[in-house]
Amino acid sequence: VDLRDLRDATLDALRASADVYASQGQLARVDLGERMAPLEGGALDSACVDVAEYVTWRRDQQTGAFIASPAAVPPRVLRMLEALPPDAAASLRQVDQVTRAPVCTPSGRVVTVDGHCAEARTLVVGCPPIALSACPELDIADALDDLRDIVADFPFEGGVDGPEADNYLGALIAPLVRPLIAGPMPLLLIEANRPGTGKSLLAQLVQVVYGLAPEVGPMHKDEKAFASQLLAILVEARPVHVFDNVKHAVVSASLDMVLTSGTYTDRVLGKTKSLHCLVRQLWILTSNNARLSQDMSRRFIRVRLRSDLERPEERRDVRRPDLLAWAAAHRGEILSRIVQLVQAWLDAGRPVPVDAPRLGSFESFSSVIGGILHHAGASQWLGNLAAAKEAATLDDDWLPFLIAWQRSGQLASRRPRELADICNRNDLLGSLLGPGTESSQASRLGNVLRGRRDQILHGYRIGIAADELTGRTLYSLEVVDPERARAVYH
Repeated sequence: VDLRDLRDATLDALRASADVYASQGQLARVDLGERMAPLEGGALDSACVDVAEYVTWRRDQQTGAFIASPAAVPPRVLRMLEALPPDAAASLRQVDQVTRAPVCTPSGRVVTVDGHCAEARTLVVGCPPIALSACPELDIADALDDLRDIVADFPFEGGVDGPEADNYLGALIAPLVRPLIAGPMPLLLIEANRPGTGKSLLAQLVQVVYGLAPEVGPMHKDEKAFASQLLAILVEARPVHVFDNVKHAVVSASLDMVLTSGTYTDRVLGKTKSLHCLVRQLWILTSNNARLSQDMSRRFIRVRLRSDLERPEERRDVRRPDLLAWAAAHRGEILSRIVQLVQAWLDAGRPVPVDAPRLGSFESFSSVIGGILHHAGASQWLGNLAAAKEAATLDDDWLPFLIAWQRSGQLASRRPRELADICNRNDLLGSLLGPGTESSQASRLGNVLRGRRDQILHGYRIGIAADELTGRTLYSLEVVDPERARAVYH
């Protein structure tokens, strides 16, 4: 038997199966945790046996008749299926996201029933009943008020109808309309001025509304480990992921790529194959007084909580002490309110105010989320962009590094190893340098400095030149804004 014919016949059988899909370019099925799980190894073998019967034929020497005997799936066929070419994977039902909530298709149709939606490339499982008003134009204000009421106990800076709270409402809407957004979505940063204010609870609330367990996890500080972590999250194809209580400065080329590109490519740990993943998640990061890299500061939306209580976690005046349990029990009602806002905007022709704020590189996201919120009356969305960017980057590790470099008294002709030594002596840029030898740290720092040449940071400009004798790359620091540099220096 030609193995290619056997592979194609097996693929036809898998294609006809009710629970086999193509996700992130590979065969997959939904596991018990309602995550996309790749079909590989024993799981693929089991799936093939479930949909097809494999036999070998032999001729009986006495009668001459052919007799069939049960056979295992040929290992070479399994390997061929694990490494499907893109055109073969495209012939299966495509799933970019698994959700337990309604989803809005690119054409503007809100899907509220379970099943595979080919247009949205989404699998809906366990969606609660959704109630829509007969007169959405009359109830849109009530729907907005109901959503605000859910989070009214949180101490949003600026109040429950200010920009920080409106930004959070945008996050509640985003997973439902993700297929409608052409392009990437920014990071949602939920930060607070002190522990115990409820930032993690706010992040978990988004998960619970979309039918996920309120699971939060750390953000790996090591870039290589974090890249592998991102790939694993993308493969699961769930709509929301939370990095909780991040204490270090957020400096990650992998996260930069995920937030600004529609795809993410990385090699599967321990294997030779690479995955080309579509990015559809809402990424949430919680932190106390977050510090973001200069690059990251252009890729986030902030929700800030501010409490003047000494122990905000001991508050007793909240109306819903067990908010997550309440939200889980009322998921259908909450999602119905969100659908009302979305449907009213769609019915109105998807209006987007001319003067609505926009976040650069996220134009489609800004138009969709901003249009829905402005149409509903939440006009403060993105009203904190400038203040959020200044607050998050003012205190990042680059500022103390530049100050330490200036204080060293040698602003010109510094080798990367000398600058890495400044970092290590002052405990700076640790997430960028990472572990390893002095040489590897200097190499990482040199690569980043090369990417920042001629940029102005906090009144300084980083220059690059070659040593006349050795040809090695040298870096310089120039003060181009004396007033600002003097202010941060002192």
